[in-house]
Amino acid sequence: MTLKVDEIQNTSGGAVTLTNQSASKAWGNYTNSGTFTTNDSFNVSSTNDLAVGALTPSFTNSFDSANFATATAGEKSASYHCILHGYSNPTASTTNVVTGSGTNSALDVEFVSFISCGDLA
Repeated sequence: MTLKVDEIQNTSGGAVTLTNQSASKAWGNYTNSGTFTTNDSFNVSSTNDLAVGALTPSFTNSFDSANFATATAGEKSASYHCILHGYSNPTASTTNVVTGSGTNSALDVEFVSFISCGDLA
């Protein structure tokens, strides 16, 4: 049996609620060498380049609380992959992606991605 569909919606025509699953609810991929550029994203309405090593993605659909998980990855150059990443002060509608060097000093990276998982509101 094969099921082929283009889109699945709930009975009201909105997004389907996933239950008992941990699918990514938001993610972003950025280039930050020279001019900050959003390459691609999901459930992100905008991203502010706040300062050196600090980005704030805003979610199209908010999480149900600030207790969701965010992970980041990035690259400073082809020879420098070991960069401390983290996030701080999330809200239900935003997260702060912070990148820095091994000495905890803020550092812009050429390529940075983040992924957030949790329950949407």
